[in-house]
Amino acid sequence: MAIASITFDCPKMAIRRVDAGHKRTAAEPMKATVWFPLTSVRIIIPSVVIPETTGKKIRPWYWLVDACVGSGSTLEGSVTTELPPEMTTWSWSAFTMVARAIQARTVLVLADGSTWIGSVTYPDCRISNLLGDPNYADPVTAKGGLIQVS
Repeated sequence: MAIASITFDCPKMAIRRVDAGHKRTAAEPMKATVWFPLTSVRIIIPSVVIPETTGKKIRPWYWLVDACVGSGSTLEGSVTTELPPEMTTWSWSAFTMVARAIQARTVLVLADGSTWIGSVTYPDCRISNLLGDPNYADPVTAKGGLIQVS
């Protein structure tokens, strides 16, 4: 069974107020890096875009960000990462809002037709500039693994 590791380098992302109960994240490109340890091959997909996504206020200090799908491709292949709804809550230890860690199903299809499926963990992400507009999601690196299925 062939395996690979994958990371997504997520940049700082703007979060703008829509109204009292809604915010919207900016569409931001991430860089995906796939490492195939058995062959020592590395593939970089420089622009995997997560679209604008809406966050809804559930109650004070609790927001839920809608699910979304990020995708990108190069001549070497394409990748999609399916982010589930993401809870954002107040953290006393960080003394700010934090988008909580999520697991995202991720699919890589290479130019040779092989398909790789796995899971990526997007870690807790601090939200900064809470008193301003926009707020910002801090940069994070998501990490996971893939298994070749065809």
